Amino acid sequence: KSYKEAQLYFFPVYLLSLLPASASLLPGVSLRSAIFLVPIANVSVAVREVLVGKHDWLMITLTFIVMTIYAVIAIRSSAKTLSEERLITQNETTIDEAQDGQARFSRHVLQWYLVMWALLFAAGSNLEVLATLQRQLLFNQLFIFLAVPIFIIWRYRLDPKRALSLKSVNLSTWVAVILVVPAGQLLGVGVFRLANLVFPVPPQALEQFGSQIMVNEIPRWQLYLLIALLPAVCEEIAFRGLLLYGLRKRFKPIVLVLVVGLVFGLFHFQLFRIIPTGFLGVVLSGILVMTGSIFPGMVAHAGNNALTIVLAENGFALHKLDVWVYFAAGLVFSLCMYIIYRNRISGD
Repeated sequence: KSYKEAQLYFFPVYLLSLLPASASLLPGVSLRSAIFLVPIANVSVAVREVLVGKHDWLMITLTFIVMTIYAVIAIRSSAKTLSEERLITQNETTIDEAQDGQARFSRHVLQWYLVMWALLFAAGSNLEVLATLQRQLLFNQLFIFLAVPIFIIWRYRLDPKRALSLKSVNLSTWVAVILVVPAGQLLGVGVFRLANLVFPVPPQALEQFGSQIMVNEIPRWQLYLLIALLPAVCEEIAFRGLLLYGLRKRFKPIVLVLVVGLVFGLFHFQLFRIIPTGFLGVVLSGILVMTGSIFPGMVAHAGNNALTIVLAENGFALHKLDVWVYFAAGLVFSLCMYIIYRNRISGD
């Protein structure tokens, strides 16, 4: 209906396109791999190879064909979406929506999280006061993932109990959630190893990330507080609480879980972290949808991060285990999720 509204829709798409465009920065990725099927990423890698003098005409042609197919699908989907009556009528909201804070928040939820994403990106790169790991983690958790959601709840007059899914669960669910932590982490590493076959991650990137977590100057109690406890509370409030609440009427449960998990992954900016953190986000979102409570996700999130610290302290490498270990973890994980599903509570 206006240029401003068009820009509002375009900006999130533009930001998301930056992620696959960064594929050319990964030195181990070649166009002669499954990357040629990934839109934007395939063009990025193809351009890099051409610039360094490698002209693989077969893969360049396949990339062109793949992008043409994606473009046709995108154009048809856009035309169908833009022809919907709700987008071409003059009234953006009904009277009921104007009076209902949940309906208004549901319309604006993605814009809010886009602002949070931009703040997270800009603050960490430009504010000298956040130069230390402790200050940056405190800012991210207490301001972006806690203070902003609290402000949103106040701004739209949402019911905190409903918006944050503050409900109790039974004992069987708690047992399954505790067992999900080690099984889910092993399975997540297995997923990462599979993804690494398509998007190879340089070993130095993993080493650098590990060194960022295990900083010798930080007391261990601070490490567990900043990496395990605070993210478990603040990030669950932001993502499995408020974000899921704002999107639950837009998507069916399975799609909702995938979307929240993807957004959670995108908030962890390193490319190699998006898949494992996205997997964790999907698991935690699924637990909330099935239990109707944010508390099991908080416990599972804290357990996952704490276990990561313990393993790093003892030099235990999960990515070097035999394949059968990941299959066994997958079976335990599936059993735990089944128990949670059998004890599920219908949400609002």
